[in-house]
Amino acid sequence: MYPRQLLNIVLLGILGPLCLAALCVPSGNGFTSGDMAADASDAEDTGKSLTQAIEGGASTEDAINSLVQTLKANPNVVVAVADEDDRTAWALFESGLECVYEVIDDEETDLTLPAVQATAAVESSFSIAQAGSGLSYKLPANNRAVLANSLYVTRPLQDVRTPIKTMLEACGYDVDVVDADLTFFENMSQYSVIFIEAHGGRRSSAEATWDSAANTFYNLVLKQNLPACGMVGGEAVLQTTTVPTQDLITEYKEDLECGRLKLRFPTVKRKGLPPVTYRFFGVTPNFVRRHDTGKFPDYALLCLSACRSFIADASPWADLMNEKSYGSIVVGWDNRVHYGISARAMLNLFQLMTGSNEQFAIIQTDDAGGIKTIYPLLDKYDPTVPPQTAGDAFDALEPKGFNLDPMTTARLNAGGDTLYGFNQLMLAPAIETFETRGDGKVEMTARCADNAELDFSNGSVNIGTASNGSWQFTLPGLYFGPMSLVMEGRRCPPRDLLRWNPVVIKIRPASTTTAFGTCNFEVTYRLSARAFAAGNRQGWLVWYPPDSAFSAGWDPDGSVVTWSINGNASITDPMFGTSQCTWSGGNTRAFNEVAVSAGSTGDIWSLDGQTAWLTVEPPFSLEYTALCSGLFPPDYACGIYASVSIQVQLGADWTILAGSTTDLMGLNVIEWQACTPTPAFDSSRLPR
Repeated sequence: MYPRQLLNIVLLGILGPLCLAALCVPSGNGFTSGDMAADASDAEDTGKSLTQAIEGGASTEDAINSLVQTLKANPNVVVAVADEDDRTAWALFESGLECVYEVIDDEETDLTLPAVQATAAVESSFSIAQAGSGLSYKLPANNRAVLANSLYVTRPLQDVRTPIKTMLEACGYDVDVVDADLTFFENMSQYSVIFIEAHGGRRSSAEATWDSAANTFYNLVLKQNLPACGMVGGEAVLQTTTVPTQDLITEYKEDLECGRLKLRFPTVKRKGLPPVTYRFFGVTPNFVRRHDTGKFPDYALLCLSACRSFIADASPWADLMNEKSYGSIVVGWDNRVHYGISARAMLNLFQLMTGSNEQFAIIQTDDAGGIKTIYPLLDKYDPTVPPQTAGDAFDALEPKGFNLDPMTTARLNAGGDTLYGFNQLMLAPAIETFETRGDGKVEMTARCADNAELDFSNGSVNIGTASNGSWQFTLPGLYFGPMSLVMEGRRCPPRDLLRWNPVVIKIRPASTTTAFGTCNFEVTYRLSARAFAAGNRQGWLVWYPPDSAFSAGWDPDGSVVTWSINGNASITDPMFGTSQCTWSGGNTRAFNEVAVSAGSTGDIWSLDGQTAWLTVEPPFSLEYTALCSGLFPPDYACGIYASVSIQVQLGADWTILAGSTTDLMGLNVIEWQACTPTPAFDSSRLPR
């Protein structure tokens, strides 16, 4: 295992002047302290010994500790330490080559994902904080996204990049799905949204031992011969899919010597199978600094589905992004995390940030019994929720426990350059609330810029300029169905603008004949309204039912009333003769024949999605003719009952179910959805 003896000095502990004199040569002549190729060969042989120990029945802890002792006995190794969880070992060779050995236990990944108690819905209603005026929602500076993965090589499960790609593409992002290889890390800065799924790690134990030997070695020995290193070393590392061949070791020799690259040797303990050891490069933030010199787009988002991307609230990866991107956000874990826990958190995070509604589960097949075990990671939201800011989406994971691995206490962390930027970052333009006002206009609160386009299948409308934090614009009745905001080449996932057309309401007298005379009238409304289901919910409130299902005013260009009346009454007096009154007339009028103000003609609104209150106030008088003759006209008056206030039942598809009621005095009957308007409704008058 140790084929060479270039030196008779073992560098353990603090290096004294004698060691430095023996190790160093004049600047520019390269290293004399070790041979990179030979050290790489030694490192690989040591990894094989780890495999053999596990195959022989050693526990992970014993195998790692034995590995560390083997490394310490190697005269070509400067320092070797075991990580605190006894699953990882770190070693520094004389050539500057740094290696990471990790044991991945497949049996641990077979654990059922911890059950999560659903957040109980509150019975009482509550108000939702609406977007205030003056807020500026930040979108990543371009619409390029990348989903990189190195985890699939050692854990070949269903790829969570598939649903994330669907979510981002629905937001107008151009999405690349790539291997997390060296080429990817050399070209990261072209993307605004970066998702990396990889084995990750950083040294978190035996720091004093490492510092006294490794840091002295780097700073006092190697730096004399490699002035181009700049900041050397770096304890944060992500595994790539690039296998370190001899040619690549030569090509990236300086990165290996300076600690920007490391060799990673993950050993996978497979249930019922021999352990398998892999060999990959591992990258540090310094590797990205060295090779990707470009600036990342403003408001870039980096999501690391990897162990130990953070420690407490600090992260070398967050530092990297903050250096290279104004307003960037980095999300990652502060400890070792179960793959399923991390995948579930990231899937739900993207689901919330994009306002999508996907579903995803991991399915594994037991080769022995052919049994499929399903790990549900992402469920559809019912009711759906609009896109959230990164901060709101992050906060929403906490009530479900999706931000915590209870086995390792790993927590999902997030860092950004400012709290303001973190709270307001959006992955797409987003519609928050949307109501038809009843005056031909709609009012919308949204996260976008002025003059965005609101797209429907049959056309689009420019939203114009915001006033007091919302947009008000004319939306003809012909627009309904899936609608999306389009801004800077990005399109938010569609929200379905529901349309009730027609809502047919018929009013008639309970009895047409009384002791005073006859009165027969009929008022028929054929109405149109539009709204979308579910209110605005943010942060932890996304798991609660919306405080209102919808609220909408009547579309003036889609609402018509038809009425008719006939009746008479007479009184005969022996002295003065007969006095009488007759009532007659009727008409058909559209609401848009007159100017109406918002909310003045009534509306339809629901709190629970099961029932809705429906009110109608016609914008004009339902006129008719009353003719009376004689000296003493009858006191009895025949008149039209025009206003409506009823509670209706809603079907599963938001349809208004048929029903009827009688007013409090028992004089008039109101029927809805069970009658045909007379005369027939003239739809040619409306832009349908």
